[in-house]
Amino acid sequence: MTVGIATSFAASFALLPLLPLFDVSLNMLSLFAFMMVIGIVVDDAIVIGESIHITNEQGVEGDDAAIIGVAEVAKPVLFGVLTTMVVFAPMAFLPGSTAEYTRAISIVVVLALSFSILEALLILPSHLRHLKKSAAIDPQKPSKLALIQRRVANSMSYLGNDLYGPFLLRMIKHKYLVITLFVGGLLVAANLLANNYVKQSFMPKIASDKI
Repeated sequence: MTVGIATSFAASFALLPLLPLFDVSLNMLSLFAFMMVIGIVVDDAIVIGESIHITNEQGVEGDDAAIIGVAEVAKPVLFGVLTTMVVFAPMAFLPGSTAEYTRAISIVVVLALSFSILEALLILPSHLRHLKKSAAIDPQKPSKLALIQRRVANSMSYLGNDLYGPFLLRMIKHKYLVITLFVGGLLVAANLLANNYVKQSFMPKIASDKI
């Protein structure tokens, strides 16, 4: 996952000479885009890494674990990244002065996500194929680190299997109620915007120390 962030950012910075072609420079907006995309570029690496880890825990190791793990989640990961790119890409083609603020963000995000998905699908599996199945903790000489890791893993398993899993099944069982609640929330939000209860301003006015 750490490799995923570093590789995506390094590749994006390596393409900085191409940014002038899009009328983008290294400035506060482009740096803000890099900061904003940090939490996005690591998502695909997390999903693929977890898939390979689960495959490894099931007894499959080496190249087979990497191939099977990637194959199971490649499509949703790819389309997840593509949908994010589709959201940001049109911002580079907005008309007027607005494009001066959005073009840098759009291009940097799309570049970072492009190399993030390439790294997650092609580079990360080659590193994780060396994973070995977690060894059992020696009851006579348990290390503190191993105990902490096991407790964290057990807590996450409990959260996913015993809490979130049953809750999700209940939501699926009562899907029409869930859909109704979300549609109701959407209508309430739209009503708040329509009645100007939630103020809207692309460039808010900020109080200045000088007149």
